Amino acid sequence: MKKYLIILLLCIFFIPTVSAQIYGPRAFLTEKVVADFNTDGSYDTGESFLSGYCDSNPCRYGYLEASVPNNDDVLQNVEITLSSSTNTNLQNETAFASVLTSYPTVNSREPVYVNTSWNDAGLYYNITSNDVAPVIGLSLNYSNWAGGYDIFDADNLDTSTNTLLFNLSIHNPSSSKTLNGIQIKIDFALDTNGGADAVNIVSGTGQLLGGCTGTPTIDSRDGADGYNDRITASCDLSNGATGYLVFNATLTEGTNIPNDYNQTDTDSNDHGCTANYTQSASTLTGITISKKFTRCSIRQGVDLAQDPITNEWSVRGFIRNMANETPGGSEHYLTYNVSEWRIYQINPSTGEPYSNPNQTGAFNQTATSNQLTPSDGTVYTTDSSRSSNTSWFNTGSTTKPYFTVYFDWEVIWNSTNSENYEGNINITLDMPVLYKIDMGNTKSISGSISPDTGGQVITIQDNTTHTGSSNAAAKYIQMLSVVPVNTTAGNFHGAFDINDSSVKVYFANSSGMYQLQNDTYFKYEVTDPASHGSSDGLVNVTIYDLSQVQFVSGGTVGHSLNPNERIVLTYDCISNESMTTGDTYNFTGNTTMKTDTGTPLTEAQPATQISVSEKRLVGYKDLIILDPSEPTIVNATIDVTVYAASGSNISGIKFTDYVPFGTDFNTNNVVVRFYDGSSWTTWTEGTDYNITQQGNVTLSDGKNVTAYEYINATGDGTWSLENNQTIEVKYAMNITTSGVYILPVEIAAFDPATGEHYYSRAFGVIRVDVPSPLLPLQITDSDLQQAKEVIIGKPALWIKNFEVYNPNARIVNSAFETLVFRDSIDVSAEYYDENGNKVEEKIKLDGEKDGKRIAQWQARINPLETRRYELRVLTPPVMEIDRDIDVLEKMPGKKVKLKMDIYLKNFAQEKYRNLVLNLPIGYENIFEVRDAFGNKLPFTGGKETSRIIIDEIQPLGMKTITVIYKASYPTIIITPDRDKYDLTSPVGLEVLVINGGEKIKYPYVEVEVYTPGMDVVYSDIKKLKDLEPLEKTELTEKFIIPANAPAGRYVTFAKFRQNFATLASTTGEFYVLGAGASTPEALQILTVLIITGVLVYFSFKRLKEVRRVQGGG
Repeated sequence: MKKYLIILLLCIFFIPTVSAQIYGPRAFLTEKVVADFNTDGSYDTGESFLSGYCDSNPCRYGYLEASVPNNDDVLQNVEITLSSSTNTNLQNETAFASVLTSYPTVNSREPVYVNTSWNDAGLYYNITSNDVAPVIGLSLNYSNWAGGYDIFDADNLDTSTNTLLFNLSIHNPSSSKTLNGIQIKIDFALDTNGGADAVNIVSGTGQLLGGCTGTPTIDSRDGADGYNDRITASCDLSNGATGYLVFNATLTEGTNIPNDYNQTDTDSNDHGCTANYTQSASTLTGITISKKFTRCSIRQGVDLAQDPITNEWSVRGFIRNMANETPGGSEHYLTYNVSEWRIYQINPSTGEPYSNPNQTGAFNQTATSNQLTPSDGTVYTTDSSRSSNTSWFNTGSTTKPYFTVYFDWEVIWNSTNSENYEGNINITLDMPVLYKIDMGNTKSISGSISPDTGGQVITIQDNTTHTGSSNAAAKYIQMLSVVPVNTTAGNFHGAFDINDSSVKVYFANSSGMYQLQNDTYFKYEVTDPASHGSSDGLVNVTIYDLSQVQFVSGGTVGHSLNPNERIVLTYDCISNESMTTGDTYNFTGNTTMKTDTGTPLTEAQPATQISVSEKRLVGYKDLIILDPSEPTIVNATIDVTVYAASGSNISGIKFTDYVPFGTDFNTNNVVVRFYDGSSWTTWTEGTDYNITQQGNVTLSDGKNVTAYEYINATGDGTWSLENNQTIEVKYAMNITTSGVYILPVEIAAFDPATGEHYYSRAFGVIRVDVPSPLLPLQITDSDLQQAKEVIIGKPALWIKNFEVYNPNARIVNSAFETLVFRDSIDVSAEYYDENGNKVEEKIKLDGEKDGKRIAQWQARINPLETRRYELRVLTPPVMEIDRDIDVLEKMPGKKVKLKMDIYLKNFAQEKYRNLVLNLPIGYENIFEVRDAFGNKLPFTGGKETSRIIIDEIQPLGMKTITVIYKASYPTIIITPDRDKYDLTSPVGLEVLVINGGEKIKYPYVEVEVYTPGMDVVYSDIKKLKDLEPLEKTELTEKFIIPANAPAGRYVTFAKFRQNFATLASTTGEFYVLGAGASTPEALQILTVLIITGVLVYFSFKRLKEVRRVQGGG
């Protein structure tokens, strides 16, 4: 007993909460500030927002929206009044929408239009004050711990890791507004080199300074990959205050970026840094909603009754809420507020009502009697439970008069949260692109040193080539060329003498080599090796600002060192007579470059050896891009030279050259020449030389190359060269992959006469940047075309084709936009991929242009792909807003002729053609269909249904369709209020009975509903009062589909009966789709108890609601 008492108390406790809630429209007023900054704190001029409204950066705007608690009802004449227009470009405080529906999603927000200086009926208004709607200022200072704000190559001698220092400035420019809880976030790019991210934020380095306090959070967005890629913080900034977020991060070439990449974009999405401020209970300007009004579907009219004794006519008014009574799932019906009513007589000469009402009243009998729900059915002005005046108005006329009724009513807005406000400041900053400084160094020695001779000259040439980014040009260059004092064995056999006057420094590019003038911006110093063997010699070349250095021939360099430009140092060393056979000297050094911003890079010069010998085999290789307009065509020069005493030679010579794998290289284009000491001769392939491919190898830097061997076409395949004789090779190759290429040539010889082996290796250095000009996408955009037909009661479908062709040989990520109707309620774009799968893009409706809304989406278009989108646009439906049925006459064979007036309204701003109205009336039973002007309309159909074809309806227009048809009498019609339901959804069945030609006593109606398996899911019997000839009666049946009922087609049966005889019967159908959202068991029990009580109440109430309409009424 105690358990039952507890359950009863719980039901009593919950029921008032359920009944107190009124579901209705909701209004949403939102204000936003958006801006995008460059790294230096300037506005990104390439960024814009709200095309057609706020085409600038920054943008401050607001907009108004409303929603409906179901996706069936269409609000009409929505009018929302704002409290103020101060600090905006609003021309007045009134916002409006002719129609508004939440489709296809329940409670989805739809725009309410405002009148601004931008547009008389626009989606947005501009906020004109930066003080009430401030743009949070962002700027990012960053630097490299080593200097400047570029990055260096991993071959840097000091350290391979760049340590980057970041300092984000956050400023509140408002003089009056405090911004608490600004959410700051920086996201660096992910997976820039395999699984490694753009940088690794150093844990523990994050700090908040200035106006911001607290501790930032450093973490990884893509799991425990070992790289921290995100830092977040929250900051409270008073008016005019500035705060700072500082942290360190590391970046290493080969780890965070691939080798040879000369730049990296650290931004995760072009707006990697964000600062967001949100206030959820108010707008930024403080504007509120002061008034709301809207209406929806209604049916109202008058009943006329004639006194059978006096023959005088009396009149009363009626009203009915025609909104959807049984929305499914989580949807809710609309409730109306009806206050006063008035009945007017119509002036027969003008067709307009007289100015003074004949009868007035108000629905004010109880606290809720003014509330009208769809389930209330038809409510009369004579209703004693609602109306203050319950009497019929006696017209005193025995001739049927003309009257109309006026009701003051509106839709009740949601009882909770009907007004919603939000202010949002969303500021972004573009994270920096970091540019890399890199170099390639080579060293060569020409000449030879004979044993125990002395006084011989060798020439050292050091080359340093810029191989980094063009945005990290080298302003400062220092070359330290070391001259060894001892042999590689550590022996001192006399010192080299560096010839000071031989030192020359050149600037070289694709145009040639130009000697530099020693001046303020360029100096060199020479230090000879110590005469006692204690220290090496050094040639120190320092260029402080290359752009200012003068040429010997006149003029200045004019710029810093750019990619593939180089500095060349040459000088002579004189040998000592103590240098003897077997001595080897190792020439070394290093080069330092600094970018214009001051980022340094130091790399070693390759060690090059020279041996004291009667003979020497020397190689040289040079790579250069001669034509900047063809940046992938690399020209190569190879020299093979012998230095030997007079009359001596080196035989057994052959050499191998290396070309990047996959390079466009043709041996037929190779030119080989021979220098005999006095003149040049061009050799012929197959006669003087042969070139053979020797397969592919991988160099120490990971580059894959193909080896080509050069041999003599005669004899044993080797050459014999004497002193100062040279073999020269020249060719061009097309390198199609970007990167730095350090390509060797290897020369070998074996002299069988002496048994000596000779070997030389030389390198050519070049950076290749393959250009990738992006051709514009080719787009074909068609006009919107209405689908074949528009079904009354459903949104109209429009189709447009949108074709995109990518002419590039690489993937292109692009944003697309197209114009759709201003009142579009849903837009989708889909295409079929190469596998035949349908793909749907996510569409965003944002902004207006030329009076239409802009539909936008992002897409990734594959190389050379042609993609054909089909855009499907839904616009508001044409709805049936009222229907009247009158009995015209009795016909033979127990038939009755009826006239049905159907009132249609187009809620769209577009003209519709070829509309279809579906009616559950057999084709053979329809006499004619006409419009309001008497024009006949075509119709087709079958035994049970018909389709009426309506040629067109104007934007926001109305049409009246009159259908004259016959029906057997008595006639009964049963119509579900929807055609599809979910499990546990309430079902409403509207039943109309038209009596035959005789008075019927004690009639009743039987209703049964069957599942797809023909099991009874609902049945009911309702008694009716006696019916006069041709009298109409309307009633409503309601029930809930059980949770365990099967899905499929359900059949309804309705019978009009007297005693046990069936006078008329009919069938209908609807579909059950499946279960809705799951509900906890206790809540299900409580819900069933509540709904059962409600149904019992309405069932009892409807037994007493039998509408009687006397003949002609």
